[in-house]
Amino acid sequence: MFYLSWRDPRVRGRIAENAAKMQAKDTDFKCEVPCQSNNNIDAGGCCDGVWMPYIAFTNIKALSQDRVVRWGLGFSKEGDGVFQWSSVLATYSTPLDMRAFPFDTQRLLVQMSVPQERHGWSGGLLELRPGTTGTHLFTARPAGDDLPGWSVADVRLDRITYPLCQAALLSALRPSPADEPMPLVPGYLWTSRQAAQKHAHQCAAELTSQPASVRLQSPYWRTSINQTGVPQEPVMVEALNVLIIVERFSSRWVLSAIFPILATTWLGCLVFLLPRDDMGGRLGSIVALFLALAAIQFVVDSNTPSASFLTPLQQLTLASYICLILIGLESVVIWRLTTYHVEKHRGEQHQLAQQRLDAKIAAMQEALDAWLYKTKNDYRSEQAGLGDRPAAAPLAAAAASQTRRQRAFKIIMQKSAPNLLALRGFSSRQNTQGSQRTSQDGGALSAPSGVATLSTWWQRGRIFLEHVAADEAFADRAGHLTNKWAAIAQLVGYNLGAVLIFGVNTALYGR
Repeated sequence: MFYLSWRDPRVRGRIAENAAKMQAKDTDFKCEVPCQSNNNIDAGGCCDGVWMPYIAFTNIKALSQDRVVRWGLGFSKEGDGVFQWSSVLATYSTPLDMRAFPFDTQRLLVQMSVPQERHGWSGGLLELRPGTTGTHLFTARPAGDDLPGWSVADVRLDRITYPLCQAALLSALRPSPADEPMPLVPGYLWTSRQAAQKHAHQCAAELTSQPASVRLQSPYWRTSINQTGVPQEPVMVEALNVLIIVERFSSRWVLSAIFPILATTWLGCLVFLLPRDDMGGRLGSIVALFLALAAIQFVVDSNTPSASFLTPLQQLTLASYICLILIGLESVVIWRLTTYHVEKHRGEQHQLAQQRLDAKIAAMQEALDAWLYKTKNDYRSEQAGLGDRPAAAPLAAAAASQTRRQRAFKIIMQKSAPNLLALRGFSSRQNTQGSQRTSQDGGALSAPSGVATLSTWWQRGRIFLEHVAADEAFADRAGHLTNKWAAIAQLVGYNLGAVLIFGVNTALYGR
């Protein structure tokens, strides 16, 4: 609701004249404008012919369809004072600054303006002057909150005056066509657009400097149709900016958004209390917390307004993601320091077992080759000895002997060949894998530049870890200290970052 007061010595006489007309029985007078919205003419009077100011609300987005418009006009019994009050229920459009969310303070704007008439003259220009403000001037103050989730801190009135041409220039994207009869954004004003953004009266001065024929074709220049004495000047706008300063109740967001995000990251730091060689347990916990943080972010984002920048709450979420990733990487390094000697000893045992297996395979190959060589020599000796026997007998003996040898050789090969081939295949795979590892470690294989650079840094890091872990006792101590200081650094760094995120944004853009 807004309240206006002004001076007009004609009001009392005009309302008295209307009352006299209504009391006269021989008149056809009918009141068109009651002085009160309840249409009680007898109590409030008739305001036909009474001058009332025209107030425009320039940032109204929509009017309520079920609104009940209430107003009233009155005057002082002595003097020329007049007042008017009116209630306007509407939805207003104003930008919000979310850079300090959820510890933000918003300035809600309701702009009341009185544009001067382009034609005609009422004896003087209308000037708006700020009065008093309040949150519950004519309504009962409830026991609860002023607004759900908000607290009204202050209501201010700021008076502004600007030329009407300024409003069009500040938001126009291009000038009007040259052949337009009365252009909204003429070319000569478009050239002063940048200066108009800095100086409110720049477009008015530019309009005044134009020839009279050009000024009279502008919708921003005052002219007279049937009255004299109208000043030839640009149309000005008197406005009052009603600033309703509200502060958000942040306790709800602290409990439902900030604390769950902080708790998820704090729980991530607890993985440093797990055994250093428990890689599965550590990474499993981090992955579970990562998924929980993603679920919290989905719920929080669905209840927060969108913005073109990262709000402090989103910055905190991003910091939590980074912290969990760093905890995972640190856990891998700690696991490597702790299990280096165990893995190294296991690798040496595997190498020894592989060497013994290769030696057994080589011995079996030599035994098989010797047996085959001996068998071939015996067969050749028997063939040579058969030359002195009768023709029929040697052939039968040789056939029987060859049949027995072939049957024995076939049985031996059927029993030993599968195992021999399996052992040869296993040895071949081991040698192939070893050659592949040698190629990768040696850098003989070609790779893209980015992958090669990453591989180089990986190799340097691995070599550094191997040097650190060369001594088993030193490696165990290094793993213990790394685990301890990594936990302290993560906790201190994350908590300090959270304080800085909300502290800096609130100090710069909040309360």
